Amino acid sequence: MRIISLFCSLFLISAILLFGCTQPPATTPTATPTAAATVATATAIATSTPTMKASPTPTPFLGLKLDYELQGWGPMTSFTVWLTEEKNCGGKKALNGFIQDFVGGDAQNFAVQKITVYEDDGTVAYSSMMDKNKLAFEDAKPQAVDFDFLLTLNALFAADGQNFDTSAVWNETTPTILKNVQIGGGNPEDISVTKTGENKQYAKPCVEFALIPKNGGTISVCVAKLGGGLPQPFNVNFAIESGGNQGNGQAGPKVTLKKTSVEKPSLPFYAQCLEPVKCVGIVSPTQQEQQACQAKNSEYAQIRDDKNCVTKYECKTVRDIVRGQIEGSQRPGCAVPEAVLTEAVKCRENHQNWNGVQGDDGCIKQINCQ
Repeated sequence: MRIISLFCSLFLISAILLFGCTQPPATTPTATPTAAATVATATAIATSTPTMKASPTPTPFLGLKLDYELQGWGPMTSFTVWLTEEKNCGGKKALNGFIQDFVGGDAQNFAVQKITVYEDDGTVAYSSMMDKNKLAFEDAKPQAVDFDFLLTLNALFAADGQNFDTSAVWNETTPTILKNVQIGGGNPEDISVTKTGENKQYAKPCVEFALIPKNGGTISVCVAKLGGGLPQPFNVNFAIESGGNQGNGQAGPKVTLKKTSVEKPSLPFYAQCLEPVKCVGIVSPTQQEQQACQAKNSEYAQIRDDKNCVTKYECKTVRDIVRGQIEGSQRPGCAVPEAVLTEAVKCRENHQNWNGVQGDDGCIKQINCQ
């Protein structure tokens, strides 16, 4: 273009008078890129193209051990909660593990039961008690437990359709009323839950709550603060202050978290998803019925199904009731010696708890009153 324009300017006068300045059709020369231009272009493309980042690898669950001390409830003196593996259970994230129940302070004398802790609402599902070797298999059966809020209050709130983790009860001093829920296997009733303060004297900082059943009694619970290092708001301290019982005349338990650690158990364990068992509430005997039973030197006992749900109440002798308690405190299949039964009944008649001492076979050989 510049060459053609110069040619036209040299003959401008004659050309413009005669022919004008006529140019051939313009062609665009193909530019050969220099090495520097190529590098610059590549740099610009690389700069403008977003970098694809690899998805972060989920942090594996390293395990958690919670050591609890138990006071005032039969022969069991402590228990350990092992959470070993995170798993998808029915489309929901859950932590699977088991509870090790120790009897008489003997580290070698224990029973186990599997648990599943659901992370969305904190509810806990339990299996029946089993021999430690059965932890390695996948056929544990879910079971109802009376004090399913010994570990967390989540199940109690879930029974009224509420999520404890997101409840306003954490920040308010106005009572939250849970409607028609069961506590300790008793009759369904309303329970008032109130935040009463905070406490840093236990193994974990916790928020204190007062649980007041409508029919009497007070339960004090201190719950680990949300985001305080535990995957769920586990109970740090649990104590029945007044009025509560297990329906058998014994004082309710006191449970205290002593320490926590990041570790996994040495016992072989198969992670299994368990579903919480929900029982239909059964109305307990009236005061008049209980008095009539006591007149026969007997007491009402709960009759349960294979999922540990109470199906009815029967008037039984204290000896029969204690026999059932001993059977449930030792290895399945163990007999109950008459001498052991007699000593446990004496404890009961003296308004004392009893502690069973097991032998190497897992059967109770001796009873100590407490």
